[in-house]
Amino acid sequence: MPTSLSQPADLTCPQCGHRFAAEVWLIVDAAERPDLLEKAQQGTLHEVACPNCGPIGQLDAPLLLFRPDATPPLLFSPAQETSAEQDREHARQLVSRLRQALGPAWRDEWLAQGLPGVPRPLLPLALKEGLEAAQRKMQEQAAGGLPIPPEFRDDLQKAKEAEGRYLRHSDRAALDQAAAAWARILDHPAFPAAPGGWRTWKRPSPPISRR
Repeated sequence: MPTSLSQPADLTCPQCGHRFAAEVWLIVDAAERPDLLEKAQQGTLHEVACPNCGPIGQLDAPLLLFRPDATPPLLFSPAQETSAEQDREHARQLVSRLRQALGPAWRDEWLAQGLPGVPRPLLPLALKEGLEAAQRKMQEQAAGGLPIPPEFRDDLQKAKEAEGRYLRHSDRAALDQAAAAWARILDHPAFPAAPGGWRTWKRPSPPISRR
């Protein structure tokens, strides 16, 4: 049973009106299909082209990457025009499908720390330079593009990871963990003297709330 999974999509070219079929990849096993992993690294996995007109854009679809020899072995990149609830359901379905395909080779410990997620624009960075590079970029974006002072990096990463666990698993304990990490940042003695815009930066409203 192949591990990688695709589904067909019937498309209509917005330029010439030609109807054609495209293959949309939802699960990529890097060992089984290194060619698809390379496309994901280049950001072209979901590009589609009209047989008459040529490239017409990217399909918006979730993607689960399985890299048996990498850390972490599982990496989820949600579709870009979906809600957090839809992302959780997509992740659940794809992980279930991968677990079924792998059979006895599946390891529950792969999800012991949750399913790592990477926004689609940062997926090539995560695959080329590692998940930590993508997380640093997400941290900078969360701070409005400001460089992250080293004193705050660990707690900012913990806050974002906790928020992600809540969004993926509705983990109520993650709410407290995220709030505690943000509090440590704002209460840190170095915060008032942080360089640049960090002196006036305030915590962005995360997609969670205290109970």
